[in-house]
Amino acid sequence: MHNLLFPFIAFAVSASVAAVVLIWLLTLCHKRGLYDLPSARKVHQSGVPRLGGVVFVPAMLIGGAAALFSMQLADVPFPTSLHPSFAALCVGGLLLYFIGVVDDLFTVSAQIKFAVQILVAVSFPVCGLYIDSLYGFLGIYALPVPIAWVLTTFILLLIINAVNLIDGIDGLAGSLALVALGLFSYNFFHLGHELLLVLCASLSGAVATFLAFNLFGSVERKTKTFMGDSGSLLLGVALGYLVVLYAQQHSTILPVHTNGLVVAYSALLVPCLDLCRVALCRMRRRQPIFKADKTHLHHKLLAAGLTMPRTLCVALLMQGFFMALNLLLHHMSVPMEWIVLADVAIYALINIVLPVSEKR
Repeated sequence: MHNLLFPFIAFAVSASVAAVVLIWLLTLCHKRGLYDLPSARKVHQSGVPRLGGVVFVPAMLIGGAAALFSMQLADVPFPTSLHPSFAALCVGGLLLYFIGVVDDLFTVSAQIKFAVQILVAVSFPVCGLYIDSLYGFLGIYALPVPIAWVLTTFILLLIINAVNLIDGIDGLAGSLALVALGLFSYNFFHLGHELLLVLCASLSGAVATFLAFNLFGSVERKTKTFMGDSGSLLLGVALGYLVVLYAQQHSTILPVHTNGLVVAYSALLVPCLDLCRVALCRMRRRQPIFKADKTHLHHKLLAAGLTMPRTLCVALLMQGFFMALNLLLHHMSVPMEWIVLADVAIYALINIVLPVSEKR
């Protein structure tokens, strides 16, 4: 019972705090005229506050603290010392969160944001959290430390930017994050790690409340909001932390688990594949990688005639399909090389069929 009680407390408190803070924040945004205005590369037609992601940090902190306090009252043991990488997550997450807030209010150049992302990403392997094995993928098991550090930094940058750039229509980034958090929560539950389960639950509660305002809020009633970079960057680094943590084979945090690579690889497959495809296409056209355009998956689905709600559903179904397929193939002992090949082939086929929404 305790295994589910404390994550539930974290989720419920975080969701409630997020609702209270969002109501206050929306009132402030409308008073001060803090809106995300329509433009040629955006799909919304009216000014909408884009500081919804600001609620994530206070909601997570209060929700997590409530769960830990409840655990203490119930005499449930939990570690008195934490892995140094958790400090990197807290400091790095807050740094990207504040950079995101500044960007949402005043705009920060892509180069500055990327430089901060590199700094945050490097801090994880420095603190002892890095992908140390490929579990036999391409015949590779243990990785030399320098290569492990470089690979981990690249993966973290990929995830942070993938979550940030997939946030182009209502609910997409938040919903994909909830799916990934659900996958990790399920595995942390079975591994018996309550603290990580509480972390996932507290973040999920904040994201769930944001999605309620984002998807079902009304511009006319002034109850609609966007996530903004403050939320997407925080989500990216938090999910990146969970991916690397779960993929680390010789971990001092988690007990031994054999599905480390396939779960970590599958958790955010759609946004990561989308970012890789878009970046390669921009390089092929000799355009800057950071140049904004309308060639992401959600833009192509909209160009195919789908509405925003249907585009959201299709993207979520794609993510769910890849996760289920990969876990099933792994359970059937299919080599990881064939799983990756199948994923790339299916994703490439989908994008070949979809129309191009913008050539430049």
